[in-house]
Amino acid sequence: MPKQSKTPRNPSPWPSAGYVAVQQILGRWGGPLPISPSRWWRGVASGEFPPPYDVGGRTCWRVEDVNRLMDTFAEKEAPRRIRRRGATGRPSPAA
Repeated sequence: MPKQSKTPRNPSPWPSAGYVAVQQILGRWGGPLPISPSRWWRGVASGEFPPPYDVGGRTCWRVEDVNRLMDTFAEKEAPRRIRRRGATGRPSPAA
């Protein structure tokens, strides 16, 4: 019998309400947030990311909380001023 992949072939679309598991949140498993599982759990422990809920024995997060977090990530990823580097590889001095 062939091995079954743990990654779903047809991932479901992002829900508009309810709860989602960590596998639905993180990019490693096809989710919208491009962070690692260890970074996720550090953020949860520090309070930087939303707290989990126990839903039928599974650890889940409210979709509304994750949507707010994604908005925060989008704001941080907004275009920033890029500093050009000189021939030495160091940032060029401010003019």
